[in-house]
Parts: sequence; structure tokens; C-alpha cells
Amino acid sequence: MKTTAIPTGRALAAVAASLVALVVTADAGAAAKRPPIDALAVGTHVVSDDGSVEIDAVTVSYAVPYTGPVRATLTPDDGSLPDPGACEPARATYRLDGEKGRHLEVASVGTVCGTWTQTGVSGTGHVYTGRYRVVSSSPKRFERTDGFHDVRLSDTGDASSFIIDT
Repeated sequence: MKTTAIPTGRALAAVAASLVALVVTADAGAAAKRPPIDALAVGTHVVSDDGSVEIDAVTVSYAVPYTGPVRATLTPDDGSLPDPGACEPARATYRLDGEKGRHLEVASVGTVCGTWTQTGVSGTGHVYTGRYRVVSSSPKRFERTDGFHDVRLSDTGDASSFIIDT
């Protein structure tokens, strides 16, 4: 018959310490923090003569790190927005101005695609998806961080621009 020793003293303390470390690690993972940058702005857009798109918007109330007016641009590399079903390289910017001189400015590189919309119904006419890098911020802790940038333009002049740290 095989016998198994019951852990005592140091062995029991080591097992207990391992279990405590496991529980603490699991709790830290379960309590995931919200991204430091998570901001959606909605507003309107205008296509300029040079093919770039100017967006004037305001962040929605849950924006992180702060809310305020947003000025964004979308610039297709060839100077014109693509037809439905076509995609092309583009660049975009997003500048959020908060209270007390705080700001966040990002620049991104990605792709803009034309989409089909139903006649007589407002729909998304162009979608841009890119990766951004923070180029300027106050406070400075956001500088050199990066993330995802999404811009949506409707065929009626509405627009949204979304950034999130990933």
C-alpha cells in the first residue's frame, strides 16, 4: 500500500502562497482597465476641392480622456474618395480639444473604401480604417501611444471619427 505524506510546515506555506498568488493574478486580469484613449466624435463633413475631407465634430459623453470639440481630416492618397466597392490608401488626423488647455492629436495611416448606399436613404458612403500614433497631447502621458482609428462619412454630410488605444 502506498502512503502519501500530508504537507506540513514549509510545504503547506508554499502551497498557500502559490494559491494566493494565483487568486491575486486572476483578480487583476478580471478587472481589466478601460483603454486610456477611447473617444467617439460625431458631426458633419465637407469634401474640399483637393479631395481631402474636413470633419467638425464633438465627442460623446463617455469619451476618454476628456470630451470636447474635434477637428479631423481624411486625405486619400490620390486626392479623391473611391467609388463604391473600391479602396485606396489614405491618411487621417484627429484633434480633440478639452477643457483647461488639454488636447490630444493623432495621425493615422490606413485605407478608405467606398460603400454602396440605398437611394433616398442616408447611409455610410465611405469608411476609413487605420492605425494611429499620438503626435501631441496634454498631458504628455499619451504621446507615442498608438491605436485604431475609424472614420465614417455619410452621403448626406454626417460624419463620425473614433479612436481607441489598442
